[in-house]
Amino acid sequence: GQCHVIALTLFCRTPQQMAAILSQRPGPARKQVLAALSASDDCRKVGTGQALHWTAPITTIQPQGEAVAELVPGSLADGTQGFMLKDGVIARSGGAPR
Repeated sequence: GQCHVIALTLFCRTPQQMAAILSQRPGPARKQVLAALSASDDCRKVGTGQALHWTAPITTIQPQGEAVAELVPGSLADGTQGFMLKDGVIARSGGAPR
């Protein structure tokens, strides 16, 4: 189904590319990996309001040293297929403590 991005988030062509970014500590190392994958057009930041066509069940990745991340498989308006961080398209439920 069609959904809209609710927060600036990452979109990558493969779960492995997303894991490579998220496995880096926030800061210069993560920015460097993101810049390299963005330059090759494998990953990009997607802004609020853009559409994502959800195409398959949510998948999970385990980035090194980080919590499990949930990814929504889908395609962007330009037809690019890939995976988006779930938090960018589905609001977290406020009921359960983490």
